[in-house]
Amino acid sequence: AVVSTQSGHYGRGMLIGIVSLVVLLVGSIMYFIETLSSSQDQFQSILHGCWWGVVTITTVGYGDLSPKSGLGRLFGSLVVLFGIVVLAFPMTIIISKFQDAFTIKKLKGNKEMTQKLREIAERSVCLRTKRSSTISTNGKLPKLHEEIR
Repeated sequence: AVVSTQSGHYGRGMLIGIVSLVVLLVGSIMYFIETLSSSQDQFQSILHGCWWGVVTITTVGYGDLSPKSGLGRLFGSLVVLFGIVVLAFPMTIIISKFQDAFTIKKLKGNKEMTQKLREIAERSVCLRTKRSSTISTNGKLPKLHEEIR
């Protein structure tokens, strides 16, 4: 494996755990803000609030749920800004890890290609040496396809 699987699983687990906790917290807060502030039944449960939290933090914004109260709109704006900032940082880390893994794989491929080219060059030198000794000894050129095998 290019990247240590243990640290990779730990990092993904931490990211999923933190995002889940934030979504639950944000959804619960929005549910209580909207149920206490307005008579709208849009946020019927904490799960509806969590759905709104996922859609808002990821900045998808379906528009099926939206806060109606002033406090809810203010909190929603802060959640959007939080989502942009919080998702931007992990994405740079994930992209950096991907780039490191890609670079290592590319270097490994280059190393294998360099080894193959060295082998071909060594065969070529051996063929030239054999060819020059064959020409000098009996005056005939060797069959190249037989020597390559």
